[in-house]
Amino acid sequence: MRSLAPSALPRKRRKGSENSSLLYGRYPSGGLLGPSETQVRVPYTIVPSDDDAPNVAVPVLRVQLGIAGAKVPPGIFIPTIVDTGATYSLFQAEVGDAIGLDVERGRLEETRVSNGETMQFFVHQVRVWFGEYHVDLEAGFGEEVDFPVLGRVGFFDHFKITFDNGSSPPGFEILPINRNHSLTLIM
Repeated sequence: MRSLAPSALPRKRRKGSENSSLLYGRYPSGGLLGPSETQVRVPYTIVPSDDDAPNVAVPVLRVQLGIAGAKVPPGIFIPTIVDTGATYSLFQAEVGDAIGLDVERGRLEETRVSNGETMQFFVHQVRVWFGEYHVDLEAGFGEEVDFPVLGRVGFFDHFKITFDNGSSPPGFEILPINRNHSLTLIM
């Protein structure tokens, strides 16, 4: 399996049915997933600053990305920033190329980023694997994307995410929610 950056989560995954609903299973670390214990805690990734400022703790989730409907993850692990301020999930165009998309054949969209500038990207249906779950969503791919982000539309529809900066170590918690049966547990 190829990896684009260091791991934030275990690599292990389990075989399963595409039509499974979110019920019980095992998280790759071995923890039981059930009705009262489905939350996953991920420590922040410490990113060194470029200057004399202190290092920054960033909520990074290691996901796999593939074409929507794919049965098996492509083995490409992508560290992505979980970003409540991002409307869309965005990836670099080269990531789209690596999973087999013809990036520029997607629907052209534009968004305004935090510095006020606009960014263009091409939208495609993709499948995102996280731990033992996968969800199909729309994601943008563009040359102007600096780093991959998981945004509110699509990803946050399937996971409740709680950021905890005061814990030791600081981290975030992810609780899968099954609102419309498009989130699948892989058993």
